[in-house]
Amino acid sequence: MKMTLLFPRKLRSDVLNWLESLRVEDAPYGTYKMSKSTEATLFPSCFAVFVGELYDDLKNITRKQRQEWTNLISNARDEKDWIIRRTKAKRTRIV
Repeated sequence: MKMTLLFPRKLRSDVLNWLESLRVEDAPYGTYKMSKSTEATLFPSCFAVFVGELYDDLKNITRKQRQEWTNLISNARDEKDWIIRRTKAKRTRIV
């Protein structure tokens, strides 16, 4: 059974607005929270990349914003093996 989404533009808009409401404004671009009542962590920042790519919205950020976001995620990895370690991600928490 094929399902058709009746209002795809509204869904896109609602999702991107929701995502933007979770972005931490007084931190490097790309810093996100899972909810308004939680701390910013690496997972929601990575999830936001996925959602931005899914909705073709990453093309709308500036070069500076893209670099801040990239640095935020890259700084959470271990220098030796590039694996993102939970303790390293906690130490690099911005807010």
